[in-house]
Amino acid sequence: MAQMKEFFNEIKVGAKQNHKNMTLYCLLSAHDAPVDFLTLDNALANDALIITEVTEGGSVPELKVSNKSEINVLLLDGEKLVGAKQNRVLNTTILIAPRSETNIPVSCVEQGRWSYRAERMSASHSPTVAMADLYESHKDATQAYLSAFRPVFNQVGIIVFIDGAVAGIEILNKFQSFREIHSKLVTSYVMDALETANMDTKSNHHSLRAKASNLLEAVHQASFEERQSVALGNDLRLQSERCMGSGLEFEGQIIQLSIFGSDNGNDTGTGNRMRRASVRRERK
Repeated sequence: MAQMKEFFNEIKVGAKQNHKNMTLYCLLSAHDAPVDFLTLDNALANDALIITEVTEGGSVPELKVSNKSEINVLLLDGEKLVGAKQNRVLNTTILIAPRSETNIPVSCVEQGRWSYRAERMSASHSPTVAMADLYESHKDATQAYLSAFRPVFNQVGIIVFIDGAVAGIEILNKFQSFREIHSKLVTSYVMDALETANMDTKSNHHSLRAKASNLLEAVHQASFEERQSVALGNDLRLQSERCMGSGLEFEGQIIQLSIFGSDNGNDTGTGNRMRRASVRRERK
């Protein structure tokens, strides 16, 4: 897949950011995708998006999304929609065309990363119920993590390590949009890091940087499949012995990727934890 190889040829591993058992490397690019879109937060805050049931009785695996704006709207895999007949979580990243209606694939369990209100209600930044409980019980600790991780110039992604093991790669190939969702992406990993935050774990900086570079190389060499999205662009799926992931391509541009790897061929140990970054790893 030519555009994927071109994209990763331009990605650079930037600054290291660290707090306790979580290390993050900033992924930088010389330029971002020339595609305009609103994030879900912005679309809902500006009444640009209406989310309803497909039918009066509701359809568990689908919701109807109406984009009332003149710009594309990007919905990210794992984002949670609250307020219809039943809470749903998005199963894939979707780019909704301007002035269009689309039925989107969702699941009906509380396993999303973030919560939103449907039916023209303003965007809610509150986490899911389980994440809210974890926030409340570790509020100060969570904030300490978030304060240590800040977006930088020309950043389009992050590589995250927890307890010295690869936790995941997140890419949103639009500088401003990445800044908008940065804290939410980081928070989804913080929820995993908190479980072992008080354990004595030490990681060598040079070793982790080498792991980060090696994982990017593994992604570069992975096999890719693409298929028509339910809306704009193509769904991407990638797989190799060392990584797996998914994302979205539109008009020859990589828009978004979520990638999860393994250390030396072994599972990273994130486990089956719902409502956090690790649950997306289990769903790939």
